[in-house]
Amino acid sequence: MIKNFGSMWEKTHDAQGMSPKFDVKCPMCRNKMVLRNSLLEHETKGGSNFDTTLLYNHAKYKCIRCGFIAPFDVVFENDYWVEVLTARNNQRLYVPPLGEWESEDEQVAEQLRTLGYFD
Repeated sequence: MIKNFGSMWEKTHDAQGMSPKFDVKCPMCRNKMVLRNSLLEHETKGGSNFDTTLLYNHAKYKCIRCGFIAPFDVVFENDYWVEVLTARNNQRLYVPPLGEWESEDEQVAEQLRTLGYFD
């Protein structure tokens, strides 16, 4: 079941597509969560009785401490869904570059360095 969290997000008009208007905190350990990936999806509701297609962004945020992953589904209007898809070069999956993680949070950068992702 898709829950529309749309009022809690703002449009970014780029490949990311959306940004939270709130701090995404882990429900397990209360630490900061970062965007891991997002996927543009569509789902037709109602079978043969209805022709309602929901266009939405399925985003996954990951806790930088415990690794918990929280999914968010944000329904997009048709025009905005196409705009984001175009910004992604018609690729439905978006994964933020590792460099963005490094600049966002020093704790994330240190974990990535430990794993050998940065020099």
